[in-house]
Parts: sequence; structure tokens; C-alpha cells
Amino acid sequence: MKLNLEKIPVLGSKFWKELGGKIPFWIKDDALKGIMQNNTSGHSYKSLQYVKYKANEMRKFGRGKEKKGAGERLSGYKAVPIESTQVNPVNMTLSGQTINGLRPIGSDDTSVTLSFSLADAGKVKGNQARGYDVVGLNDKNRELAKDLIIAEFKKRQLEFIPKNIVITVGK
Repeated sequence: MKLNLEKIPVLGSKFWKELGGKIPFWIKDDALKGIMQNNTSGHSYKSLQYVKYKANEMRKFGRGKEKKGAGERLSGYKAVPIESTQVNPVNMTLSGQTINGLRPIGSDDTSVTLSFSLADAGKVKGNQARGYDVVGLNDKNRELAKDLIIAEFKKRQLEFIPKNIVITVGK
């Protein structure tokens, strides 16, 4: 019997694509709790004005005695559903658009590539500079991925290696 040991470490593009499909949910779950992918949490927003607007679903407060414009959404948010108004801690999910834009864009036999939508690249980089990092995997998510990879290796090991191996030495 010929053993195909070289196939054990190659998990295949299907496995990596499935794993890549789970990772955005882990990152979003963390973001809702204020946990960043650089292993930090408990951040506070640096802009008090942004905090006020986010808590008010990105609505104007109005001007003058008549509070003209009060209740209207800011122009960039008129047609955008607000997912979270949580302001403490930072949770990176005002509309959910950025986090929901994280998707697997390719996989091969040994890896998966995830990417945020190009339209959100500026937001991701700007927030990363503030310490609100949703790029990469924190230790907890790295462990989740490692556990899934190990489980797949174990499953394949049983598939490719027979229970009884006979080794004959000599002629």
C-alpha cells in the first residue's frame, strides 16, 4: 500500500475558503464587544463630537432657536442603516458596512486571503492608526483558526494513514 503522506498538509482550497468565511464573523463579534484584532480593548473615541453623533444615530442636533435640521441624518448617512450606537467602548460597527465588507477573496491549497472592500480601505487604515484595529487576527481568533486546522489535520491523518503500519527492514 502506498501512503500519500504529502497530501496530509495540503488542506485544499475548499477548507481554506470555509475557514475564511468564518473569520469575518469572529472579527465582527469581537468588534461588537470592543475587542480589537491587535489584542487591545476598552478604547474610547477620541472625538467627542463623533460620540454625540453616533449616540444620536448620526442625526443632526439642529441650529438656532428653532433647532433647524434637528433629527435629519448627516448627509453621508441618509440611506445607511445604523447597526450600533454603542459609544463605550469603541465597537467599530456604526453601520456595519466596514466589518461586513470583510470577505475571503481567494484561496488555494495552503491559504486564504481576506480583504475589506476597497471603498472602506481609508476607514480601516484610519481606525488602525487610532488603535482600533480590525486587520489580522487577535490571539483568541488565531487559536480558533489553529484548532480548526488541527482538527482537519487529524481528520485527514485518519483518512490517509492506515491504523496498522508494517515496516520491513532489510531484504
